[in-house]
Amino acid sequence: MEFKNDIIMADKNELVLVALEMFFCFLKEGEILKAREVLEELKVALNFKYEISYDLYSLYKYVDKLLVKYQLRKDDEVLNKAIEVMVEIEDGFKTIIDRKEHSIDTITYGKNTINENLQKTTREYSV
Repeated sequence: MEFKNDIIMADKNELVLVALEMFFCFLKEGEILKAREVLEELKVALNFKYEISYDLYSLYKYVDKLLVKYQLRKDDEVLNKAIEVMVEIEDGFKTIIDRKEHSIDTITYGKNTINENLQKTTREYSV
């Protein structure tokens, strides 16, 4: 499991995906403590300027509690619930990255202004 190149080449959103991939790999290998360490890193990296960070923090904390419960009881349903939550988070970040990749950023310079346009396949936004 080599993530060094992925980490070096990733932007912020892609780094989250790399961390999530690490999380899933550690679970697959039965390394619950390392998976929990990844969750801790995800929590620490959150930027609380954004409302969604509070939601993500709560979800990461919930998954961590599920993993502790799994360690104590070895209940596969508990582990599957943790995986289910993290898959939903992963899907959300994949959607963000997919939308970003399908956008075309352009900057138009005027005499005294700069207009930025973000063109998407279905809409055009001007600032």
